[in-house]
Amino acid sequence: MDTEQPARNIAEEPTSLGKANGPVGHNVPDGFVPKLSGDLVWEGSSYATTSEKYVRVLSAAEIEEVELAMKYFKNLALPYGLISPQTFPLSRQLATDLAGISDTLHTGRGFNVVRGLNSSKYTMEDNIIIYMGIVSHITPVFGADPDKMVLGHVRDATKDAVLPGDHRKLAVSKYPEFLNFHTDVGLGDIVSLYTYGMAATGGSQQLASFWRIYNELVEHRPDVLATLCQGWPIEGKDPETLLPKDLDRPLIFCEKERVIIQLSRQVLLGTTNLPRSAELPSLNASQIEALAVLDELCNKYSFVVEQQQGDILFVNNFGILHARDAWKDSCDRKRHLFRILSKDPRNAWDKPAIVADEWEKNLSYDPATLFIPLADFDPRGRTACAASDAHG
Repeated sequence: MDTEQPARNIAEEPTSLGKANGPVGHNVPDGFVPKLSGDLVWEGSSYATTSEKYVRVLSAAEIEEVELAMKYFKNLALPYGLISPQTFPLSRQLATDLAGISDTLHTGRGFNVVRGLNSSKYTMEDNIIIYMGIVSHITPVFGADPDKMVLGHVRDATKDAVLPGDHRKLAVSKYPEFLNFHTDVGLGDIVSLYTYGMAATGGSQQLASFWRIYNELVEHRPDVLATLCQGWPIEGKDPETLLPKDLDRPLIFCEKERVIIQLSRQVLLGTTNLPRSAELPSLNASQIEALAVLDELCNKYSFVVEQQQGDILFVNNFGILHARDAWKDSCDRKRHLFRILSKDPRNAWDKPAIVADEWEKNLSYDPATLFIPLADFDPRGRTACAASDAHG
């Protein structure tokens, strides 16, 4: 993707977007705002040429602090789920700076990078403790899937040995393929990705502001906006029978004038490896068109995040969509990310009533019982991330 390419004027192009008829305020579904404003409404061209606006570089002294906090936690011999600002203590200044990133994520531009760590310097365990420790100072509540797994390993597992008779499928987080713009659904307000290892080629991350896209839809495609607000045949599971279930939910919500998007194509269209249940209804023509328009606008307004080994990328999982390029590993360069979804109660957005209980349940497990796998030891099962819709 050419990050230097200027943003196009969508109104001047013969695309599917067209032009709305009538006053903009009449194009908004009931309960939604006529226009979003603030720092979360941005275009990729504002960030594509420089990372200084969104990167917080740790100094040598601060990295020493982080390493001492990691050793302090290890000496406590506690479960990893109990990593917190109290058990991973930092100086008042650094702790305040990290807490300020939460403000940026919730009421500012919605993303940030913490840089300066050298992941090759530490063991896998030490990397994970450091990552979780930094996350805890920004968003102290860890989200977990129904198996209480907090940390996901995003890597290419397609070459891993498979035991005879093991017919389990790999989740999309274990394939080195392109993934279109999406959110990680239902496990937390903020998604973070720690770059433990980088690929030989590819694997870049892109971000797009849905708040900017929302304003575009209000003005140019209110029909698409209306479709996003209606029920979609999202594939879920019946909690009792565990059989496929049509959740019949919107993709976007509005709570206290904040628009939330939760979009996973995996549960709408399935994948080659994990096909959608044939028992569920297919998307209709309006829904398919809506996804195409979203793709078009995400590509128009996105940018490629500058990425270095040891970076931790934080993204508002309700207001920003993220995507990744396909990648290739080599013998000595393998892409491997750690992924956590989390919440800061101090800044958390209100959640839609239709999903609030379900989403909050994933953020309310006893921290001492959480599962943090130090290695991706069972990518087709226990560490699959499948239940959590984790992509990375």
